[in-house]
Amino acid sequence: MSNAALLATAKKLIGANGALVTFTRIISAGHDAVLGAPTTATVSQSVRAVLDASSDQTKGEAYAGDGTKAVKRLWIAGPDMSDPPVPGDTVAFEGFTWKVTGCEKVNPDGTTYIYSVHVAR
Repeated sequence: MSNAALLATAKKLIGANGALVTFTRIISAGHDAVLGAPTTATVSQSVRAVLDASSDQTKGEAYAGDGTKAVKRLWIAGPDMSDPPVPGDTVAFEGFTWKVTGCEKVNPDGTTYIYSVHVAR
């Protein structure tokens, strides 16, 4: 199968089976001279993602010592992400806001087919 066909398949499967999620990142937007403090801006991008229901971390909730932290993994088609998530970004799905803890490219031949995004709350 060609790279183009693999990319199209990943996009088609995630698009057909995924839910719309919104990633948000807070970025530096300069410096407020009046307040003497840095300013920030929020950037967002919405994409379709599939929750990985087969991995050990998503079969059940994984709780931290305080009993509140759940861990999940999302799969996102590579072509859908204009700017891949980085640790500290947030993503909204399942009625919660989750924090990105990691993001790995699945790119066996140098072409990013999908992203594996690890999140926690």
